[in-house]
Amino acid sequence: MPWIKSLFVYVVLVLVPLVPVLVIYDLYGEQNYFGLDQWVKGMVATGPIAAYVFLLWLNWKIITAIARDFGQPLSDGLEVPDGLLGDWRYISSTSNDTERKGRCTISVVGSRLILHGSYRNEQDEYYGDWESSLAGVEAGYLYFVYDIDKVLARGVGPRKGICTVSLDNLQHGKLDGIWGAIDQQEIKGKITLSKEK
Repeated sequence: MPWIKSLFVYVVLVLVPLVPVLVIYDLYGEQNYFGLDQWVKGMVATGPIAAYVFLLWLNWKIITAIARDFGQPLSDGLEVPDGLLGDWRYISSTSNDTERKGRCTISVVGSRLILHGSYRNEQDEYYGDWESSLAGVEAGYLYFVYDIDKVLARGVGPRKGICTVSLDNLQHGKLDGIWGAIDQQEIKGKITLSKEK
């Protein structure tokens, strides 16, 4: 159970700092003072014990704030428009009219929007795989940053790109947008996605 592991880590993080506190307290003996004088007016404390008590209080505030959100998705209210999830075909063209065709899948894993697919060159040969590292839907657009694993035909290694796609024609199963390579800004183009039936 993950909560038992989390509880163990929490206990260790609280108790391990207590060891140097007790050693310092023992070394300085009577120079340390901790007392609750008229609790309503405040607390009077000095030395390592006081610091430890303060850190315990601060730790408690942080833990209770985290516990309130425990189990909540990382992205509050990830809203995915109807018809966006599923399998898509696409045609991508560069500014010098080179075309790539491929297929991709748009899905939600946990609270993350994920896109992944592969593409083919103009001779319809397998050319590479890609997957989004960051994706979201906002203001009528699908945005995603993607990583290309391999470009086999040219022996080129990993690449990063960014894509913005308008959702205006989503109900008709068609998306149009633009893309660009992050690592080579001169490489950019257009993309058209069509929903597979």
